[in-house]
Amino acid sequence: MKTIAYIRRSTAKQALSVERQKDQLLEYAKANDIVITDWKTEEPISGKSPLADRPALNEAIFNLNRGDQLLALNVSRVARDEIVFYSVLQALNQRKAELVLADGSKGNLMIGLMVIFAAAERQAISARTKQALKIARDKGRALGRPDRVKYGWFNDGGWLRKCPDEQAVIAEIKRLRKSGYSYSKIAAELKAAGYRTRKGTSFCQVAIGRIVRRENADL
Repeated sequence: MKTIAYIRRSTAKQALSVERQKDQLLEYAKANDIVITDWKTEEPISGKSPLADRPALNEAIFNLNRGDQLLALNVSRVARDEIVFYSVLQALNQRKAELVLADGSKGNLMIGLMVIFAAAERQAISARTKQALKIARDKGRALGRPDRVKYGWFNDGGWLRKCPDEQAVIAEIKRLRKSGYSYSKIAAELKAAGYRTRKGTSFCQVAIGRIVRRENADL
């Protein structure tokens, strides 16, 4: 039985190095009486890249036969996308080979189910987070970086407060827009009146359009 160890070098600087992945795979193999017969290391690539763009992983799977194993550190080293991960499992199933993870997971079916549950949990967490952020915004909480608070407001100790000067600009933009002015003409009028952005520059059409769309969305 062959066991090919697969290492994916990530594009992230904080990711596990090749040497550290190799050390952990060797430690797992020794503890579980596994003899690693070959190593395949992927050049820096995102975990969301499809199987077709992963030559080392493709070669590893191609060299496996019935009863052989592909050993990886964990799910994320194989793929960070559910569809990509299932394509890997499908390719392994076609070769009658099995995926083994150094975190203790083993078996294509079990690992596949684990990925499904993990994906569902991520989606649930994302939904809860978005709902919590919406509730916080509705209550007037200032979220994110203080300098990125939407135009017309400022961060006052974690709470959104109206900025009188910027609200005056918004009011003027609304007045001009209601009078039928185009974004470019509004920009010219604001420049002539001496209005400036937070950075001290003149308002451009894009910025004015963004403000108009945001104000309309808040109605």
